[in-house]
Amino acid sequence: MKIDEKKLAMVIARSGGLTMEQLAMKSGVSRQTLSLARAGKRIKTDTAAKIAVALDVDIEDLIERR
Repeated sequence: MKIDEKKLAMVIARSGGLTMEQLAMKSGVSRQTLSLARAGKRIKTDTAAKIAVALDVDIEDLIERR
């Protein structure tokens, strides 16, 4: 699954501008994996779901659509 980098940046900004370290702690996802997601690399669906829950959004609000 691929997270849309622009969507992720917008959601993070709306959440009060969490740092990657804060988001990592809140989601239980490593900073390295978050960096991969921000760079547009594929991540596991359950990882994307953890990020979405931590940001209080639906996973559909984050994923890239072709």
